Amino acid sequence: MSAIARHVGVSPALLQYYFSSREDLLQHVITTWDEDNAERGEGLTHFADWLRGIRHNTQIPGLIHLYMTAVVEAIDPDHPHRGFYSDRYRGLTPEIVEEIRNQQASGGVDPDADPERIARILLATIEGLQIRWLHEPDFDMAAEFLFTLNQFGISPPELRGGDLERFLREADRTASSEDRQTEGLRLVDL
Repeated sequence: MSAIARHVGVSPALLQYYFSSREDLLQHVITTWDEDNAERGEGLTHFADWLRGIRHNTQIPGLIHLYMTAVVEAIDPDHPHRGFYSDRYRGLTPEIVEEIRNQQASGGVDPDADPERIARILLATIEGLQIRWLHEPDFDMAAEFLFTLNQFGISPPELRGGDLERFLREADRTASSEDRQTEGLRLVDL
């Protein structure tokens, strides 16, 4: 905690006033990142938001490393933040299932496919793609995730009639504008 306090230019006592442990501080960083991602994705379908999020996450490898490390550490039943990750997966699954059902109704996804199973597979896929990307930064997570979606017949409506790179460039511009607007608020949140 002392090293973190020095790095951000505050006293260790001030940092400990807000966060009782290093784990609580790092969990706050992850929770804020997760909330920011949800805000950035407003107005997009779930899978388009994931693709946008993948592109954004490639700009913050340290945070993705922190998240992936925390996910693995939270496997321990006694981990103080295990509930956050369990709740996160439980919360994401119904959203994914709903979008898969929408795609089934529109004829894109096989009507006999199991939406819950596909949702679990897609969550596991995105986590695995992030680990692979951390090992190989040139690895194109967005293209590989889009390929995976297409294997299930899933096509984000935002991409119909367009290409992935154009969609991601537009999402980058929107995210950059939003990031500039909220840049000064980050330290206040801590």
